[in-house]
Amino acid sequence: MSPTSNPEEGFSERRDCTVRALTNVSGAPYATVHAVFAAHGRKNRRGIALKKVLQSVAHDLGLTARIVRRSGSVERLLRDHPVGRLVVTTRGHAFAVINGVIYDTHATSELRHVKRAWLVTRAGGAE
Repeated sequence: MSPTSNPEEGFSERRDCTVRALTNVSGAPYATVHAVFAAHGRKNRRGIALKKVLQSVAHDLGLTARIVRRSGSVERLLRDHPVGRLVVTTRGHAFAVINGVIYDTHATSELRHVKRAWLVTRAGGAE
């Protein structure tokens, strides 16, 4: 599963940070993750409340998502979870962390407050 930081050609998207974050941690094609989010109610060029749909979307992609953090800083999250694939939400934004490296389209301060972080694994527990 290699990280992807840009959507595939042909998509005119914005507010798709949730799609990009799960694309990065899953290794699935952007188009596939985009379609699964759409099936769960995400409209094009609109955000979606990740906390309400991530576990269902992950399941549809053959993954599991388990909450590992409900608050704290990005710095603390990186220190506490140096290994693994995480989808992280902050106020109004989502990004991926893979083995301690942040994958985001914006510069993300390690002082930023984490609202939630999910550890994403293949169904059955394999990474």
